[in-house]
Amino acid sequence: MRAGLAVGCLLGAAACRPFTPTSAPAPRVAPAQRVDARLLAMADARRADTVLLDSVLTAHTADVASAARRRRAVLLVGQLRERSRYGVLRALVADPDTAIAATAAFALGLARDTASVDALAATAIGNADAPASEAAWALGALGEPGRDAVERALAQAESGAASVAPSRLVALLRAASVLRPVPVARIRPFLHHTHARVAEAAAYAIARPRAVAGVADVLALHAHPAAEVRAQVAVAAARAATGDSLADRARSALRSLVRDADLQVRVQAVRSAASQVMAGDSTGVAVGQAPEHARLREALLAAIRDPAAPVRAVAAEVIGPMLGRDSAAWQAAFVADSTYMVQRALLDGAVRRGQLLHERDRWQHHDDPWRRVAALEWSALLPSAAAPLERTAWARRDPAPRVRAAALSALAGVAEQPAARAAVVDMLQDTAALVRSTALGVLSRSATARDAERAASLYRVDSLETTRPVRSAALRVIAAAWRRDSLAFDDSLKAALSRWTAPSDPAVRAGVRDVAPLAHWSAVELVPRSVAEYERIAARWLSTSSATASRARLHTARGVITLDLLASDAPVTVDNFVQLARRGWFDGTRFHRVIPGFVAQDGDPTGTGSGGPGTTLRDELNRHRYERGAVGMALSGPDTGGSQYFLTLTPQPHLDGGYTVFARVVDGLRVMDELLLGDRILRVEVP
Repeated sequence: MRAGLAVGCLLGAAACRPFTPTSAPAPRVAPAQRVDARLLAMADARRADTVLLDSVLTAHTADVASAARRRRAVLLVGQLRERSRYGVLRALVADPDTAIAATAAFALGLARDTASVDALAATAIGNADAPASEAAWALGALGEPGRDAVERALAQAESGAASVAPSRLVALLRAASVLRPVPVARIRPFLHHTHARVAEAAAYAIARPRAVAGVADVLALHAHPAAEVRAQVAVAAARAATGDSLADRARSALRSLVRDADLQVRVQAVRSAASQVMAGDSTGVAVGQAPEHARLREALLAAIRDPAAPVRAVAAEVIGPMLGRDSAAWQAAFVADSTYMVQRALLDGAVRRGQLLHERDRWQHHDDPWRRVAALEWSALLPSAAAPLERTAWARRDPAPRVRAAALSALAGVAEQPAARAAVVDMLQDTAALVRSTALGVLSRSATARDAERAASLYRVDSLETTRPVRSAALRVIAAAWRRDSLAFDDSLKAALSRWTAPSDPAVRAGVRDVAPLAHWSAVELVPRSVAEYERIAARWLSTSSATASRARLHTARGVITLDLLASDAPVTVDNFVQLARRGWFDGTRFHRVIPGFVAQDGDPTGTGSGGPGTTLRDELNRHRYERGAVGMALSGPDTGGSQYFLTLTPQPHLDGGYTVFARVVDGLRVMDELLLGDRILRVEVP
């Protein structure tokens, strides 16, 4: 999933706005909030202050703020992997304060502390629901060491020996879904649970890992009254899960599911139907199965006319490779729907079949730079494709930075050729930060000492807030050149590097850890923010009044999506989002990554999926789950958040505990459902 959700948070953003500090006076900081600030700084620096942790963990005051502070300290033990305090957490899973107990269980899961299995197992079958659910999640996070406890808890629940709340059953079933092999026999009885969320969790536990032994049981639920259960049936009906033996049963279920009343069910069903149809087309269907196969193919082709644009987009993506461009069905679909995502998918399929399309030439001259980038990408796939330098010539002169950057990326594979390298070097002088940082990124793949000199020059010049990403890319070139040929660095360059001041961002410094002239950076122990900044964040977001009443509104071209900002659980991430929104960072951006039925991702003014503010955020992992409408930070690895965020269109429990949840959709779910690749964010309204 990290790859699925992968973004580079260090590349440039041509549309960045200069940072203007807020004119509002700094909030007055109370003594208790200074402690909050110290906890925030500890989390950001990823260095445990055990004296401070112990003082907060042992504080037993009754007020709400103190209790919240204690929970944050408990969570920090797990986040920082402070082994010396794992014993404290094990004791706290039995704490009478159920919120503390639940947080302790979750923290042990984050820590992957296998020595805590017994304590977690006892809690998972206890009476308090919140701690039990978190203990179940933690056992799943431990994987195989937690198997016995998860299976025993499910067996007790099935037998009726323990009265188990639905939320705890859901957590246990989610935990079972990550075990390999999946304990299908323990999961199967819950497929028919009267509570829809339990039945959905059981179906998910079989469908997502494609546990073959339980697929037939899931397919039998294709007429279940709950849409979330039918969506899992659609997932289980994919060819990879059913194989040949259950293919006909899957086709029968999918024929109704592709016409389901629920948009998300149809999205999943169209994908699975395509896998069944294409498999049947390529291998042939068994005797007696041909009519079912033909009916499913007909239903699949009809999905391109679905009233919901996301369903049409998925249909175009999966049907495109099945249809010839000259077929009546392809032509009708292309003409009938001008949606970028639909047309792009249809053309992708045609171009990948090697067909020369006049639409490709038309898109090269389109007013929309997104379509021009698509035309550039297609040019490499055609049988008559010219050499990269020749076919990108027009794009390197394009007025849109995004198109010029895409042209540079297309040269990455030939960047060692003299003519291509010269073209890339020439683009280092481009007026757009995105283009300069992209050029540096291409050079970093085969960087020389001469490239390091060029990068050092840009690092010194690009010192503004708007060009931070260029500096980050320049450092990557210097690091790559040093690893490749440090002996070629002349003394003047090494001397200049040795005088550079260390940037505050630990992630940026870590990238040049092995560059000897920058070794002094490692000795500088910096946290990403000043003490005053942590105090400001604590005062603004950790007070009871502000943390419970903070909402943001995403004004999109399709309508408004209202978010609850979860400031008390992710204060630094929320503050970052709000500060970027106030600067206008998100205004005019587009959802650059939309996978119907999964996520919609925004936050990159470049539209490339690799843009960001040039600084990184530490993860603030918390107990909020990736249910439908959760809002999380996109990452390219741990602690690499920047400005890109995603909305989960459907529940995605495999993301829990891996990505910061900092908001949730409280209004506008229907708007969220309709989002497509390329849809605009008009503005983001924040408190």
